[in-house]
Amino acid sequence: MTSCSSWKKIELDNYLQKSNCFQQQDYDYTLEDLPIPIHELELDSMLLNNFSFNSLNIAHSFGFLGEIENYLQILITEESPNLSAVELQLKKLELRQKLNHYINMASIDVSAIASEMDCEEERADQIASYLARKDAKAENRLTVSAIISGAIGTIGAAIIVLNDPEDNRVEYFGIGVGITEVLFGTLLLTNERKVYIYHERNALRELWEGQTISSIFPPPIWYYLNYYNPNNFEEDSKRNIILEKWMKFGQISESKEKKKDELIALYFKDGGYYNSIQLENRANMHDQIESQINLMKQQLKSLALELDIFEKKLNVE
Repeated sequence: MTSCSSWKKIELDNYLQKSNCFQQQDYDYTLEDLPIPIHELELDSMLLNNFSFNSLNIAHSFGFLGEIENYLQILITEESPNLSAVELQLKKLELRQKLNHYINMASIDVSAIASEMDCEEERADQIASYLARKDAKAENRLTVSAIISGAIGTIGAAIIVLNDPEDNRVEYFGIGVGITEVLFGTLLLTNERKVYIYHERNALRELWEGQTISSIFPPPIWYYLNYYNPNNFEEDSKRNIILEKWMKFGQISESKEKKKDELIALYFKDGGYYNSIQLENRANMHDQIESQINLMKQQLKSLALELDIFEKKLNVE
């Protein structure tokens, strides 16, 4: 019964307490390093007419929107007083290669952050599975113990009655067996193991608190997650969408305010004691962040395709 006690805090190896999901230095930048919201810029009509908003915003996030505008300008230039025809073609090729480099590097930055979120998700899932197996094993033992105690009680009472129907020890024996079964039943209902997880580098906290800058997410991705146009009431920021999912899908929302505060302190501070369900919730929250960040790759792909379409349209003309 001691080994199956409720709310038992177990210890895992040190490597489970220290995450190896991040191998670089924390990001250190200021508010001035973040892109200006794109809706505050005056964009060239050529950009607006040939590229979607998402493509323009992703290019702006990573700081090469001006390079796209320069490339479009030189694409429509048939001749230049400063460049020969060959030099002009080489310039166009040089700018396109530079844009491809920007897009590839942006994709790598996205993959790096998404892989960290995925690693943290897998780490939480792994420990949750470990705890769930331990809980299941303890539940099996308690169930078997309850069945055996009940059987022993029945057989023992029968033996006492057969030997002496007037023996009042059968009543005490029945009470003792009943208490034992209640004890096993209580342990079965409250059986839950916990493990202490330390996460000083906490991406969930960055999203929850919504500071102006982040030490985990680089400026382009932090801008992307927090961007919203106050004039567009139909579309919220990616960060607010993620928080809304956390509330709607039960990772945080609780009927009791005290329990909700405890979960907020657990998920968004430097660490705490987790059970398997809470670890699964933590993994799901990292998965939702990863999904939103990976959508940036779709926008980068759309940008590359729109560049190709613009080039083909000029060649046809």
